[in-house]
Amino acid sequence: MNFKNVASLLLLVAVSTSASLIVGAQETEAKYKPGQKWSYKTRPGEEDSYLIVLKVDKDPQLGDIIHIALRKLKMKNERLADGSFSENVNHMPFSQEAIDKSGLKLLEEKTDLPDFAEGYQMWREAFDAKRAGVYSITVAEAVNVMEYGLNPSRSGEGDSKKLPDRAPISGGVLNGRALKLAKPKYPKAARESGASGVVSVKVLIGEDGKVISAKAINGHPDLWQASEKAALQSEFTPTTLAGQPVKVSGVIQYNFVARR
Repeated sequence: MNFKNVASLLLLVAVSTSASLIVGAQETEAKYKPGQKWSYKTRPGEEDSYLIVLKVDKDPQLGDIIHIALRKLKMKNERLADGSFSENVNHMPFSQEAIDKSGLKLLEEKTDLPDFAEGYQMWREAFDAKRAGVYSITVAEAVNVMEYGLNPSRSGEGDSKKLPDRAPISGGVLNGRALKLAKPKYPKAARESGASGVVSVKVLIGEDGKVISAKAINGHPDLWQASEKAALQSEFTPTTLAGQPVKVSGVIQYNFVARR
């Protein structure tokens, strides 16, 4: 593998953005197009770096997925024989919100695309198998994560070398990813009053796969407490990003069906 041009191997462990990040297609079609060249808010020392939009996928749950390549990076890379720097990344998938908050400025409407077919195919196969997703952090933060994955010896050093703190990665609707999806009890009073329907509970999952917090965000209020209690008892497969465990935010949905 040519580590000067980092492939998408590290991205196979990335996880997807939440359903709350879905945006209308009419917004994204006009904004991001293959071949565009954008500057972005870079890490210190990488001010000349830029990104190229490779492809825009549309996902029914996640909205638009923006695939990019990065150029003129200075990522320390222990895997190189001389221990120097990787300058290019040929494929990284992001949510549109993550791209939007990366501080972009359009440089060119059309530039040549690098060869990203292999990296994209690796990601696509893993994504379809629910083993990969998209970055929901800024481009600069994602470069930090990738650099950490390229330098495994750093994991044994001090706190200053640990994976940078960032907001939890988002995971969309999580029902299908649960190892244990606790079933809520239908409150007697709610049943008698005819309260029913779908309740969505926003959850934060810890690095060990256990639910840290749960808060109902819609549905009949009489069903919220039971839904939150069930969500807190659910468990998920721990998620990793660049080989490191990460927290995940997402939504669990419960459907209460009234019976007489």
